[in-house]
Amino acid sequence: MSSKKNKGKKDHQKNKNDKVEDKENKNDKVEDKEKKDEEEKGNIYDRMIKEDSDLTFEGLLEMEYGINLEDHQPLREKIPKTLEREVDALYKIEAEDHKEQLLHLEYQTKNNKEMVERVQEYNALIYRKYGIPIRHIVVYYGTEKKKMISQLPEEAVFKGFELICINEIDSDKFLNSDKPELVILAPLGKYKKGQIDEVLNLMFSKLDELPKYSASPSRYIYKLLMYSKLRNLDETLTEKIKDMPLFTNEMIKDHALYKEGKEEGREEGREEGREEGREEGREEGREEEKEAAEVKTIIGCHTEGIDVKTIAKILTITQKRVKQVIADWEKRSPKK
Repeated sequence: MSSKKNKGKKDHQKNKNDKVEDKENKNDKVEDKEKKDEEEKGNIYDRMIKEDSDLTFEGLLEMEYGINLEDHQPLREKIPKTLEREVDALYKIEAEDHKEQLLHLEYQTKNNKEMVERVQEYNALIYRKYGIPIRHIVVYYGTEKKKMISQLPEEAVFKGFELICINEIDSDKFLNSDKPELVILAPLGKYKKGQIDEVLNLMFSKLDELPKYSASPSRYIYKLLMYSKLRNLDETLTEKIKDMPLFTNEMIKDHALYKEGKEEGREEGREEGREEGREEGREEGREEEKEAAEVKTIIGCHTEGIDVKTIAKILTITQKRVKQVIADWEKRSPKK
């Protein structure tokens, strides 16, 4: 009997441990998914901001530092993402002053004219990992007279970076730009509390004056929707843009869902004779209008080459819904 009881206790404990482990695994999966979603979101912003860099950096330099460039040339060579280097020797030491520091040693049998730059790279990597002062020493074993430069010139020494905060730049500066890529940053700039409606209205008025925006409004609307999430303005912005034509009249005309949605709401109202029926028809019409606005945004983003997953994230809808709208639109669009 005793052995059966012990076995029962062990089984009970095992089941309990299994449940705890399952719960921990589920929590780990949730955390992993949240982390992955955050990384993907960050990647979207990263791609979007880099895409406009050539068009925004001049304006930012002028706004913050009063610098007007006479010329510039983008350098497209890729900088290595990781430096897979192994130091010759690294020690944590404590000298007579009892201050903890790192001692980094490199051993050379030949003169290396790039040694000082190489040690600078090591310095960044080591300090990032350990965060304490580092003393670098190169020990030279060669027979030639030393030719290595051991100190960087003043202009090559990294001492820090300058910081431009978009939320500290007056929105008026963005609104005065003739580049839509800068104008759409106005809601991210500095303005008085409760002034967001005014800023958005001025922004859209300014955008309408710019031929580049008029040629491809959906491209900038997409970016606006993404930027608005950084300030929790996505609902406010959606209300502003839901009735805006995001693509040409020709595209709207060919968009059967858009036409059907509007007409269905009107027809419902006409067919119902009673007040209740008329109100129901109006409500149907409003719902269809809302759906039509969503469809317009999906198609506008799709025609700009934005992928299904990103569109679904922007509008907080399912990828299945996005795919269905695109498929219906493509069926009804004229074949070229």
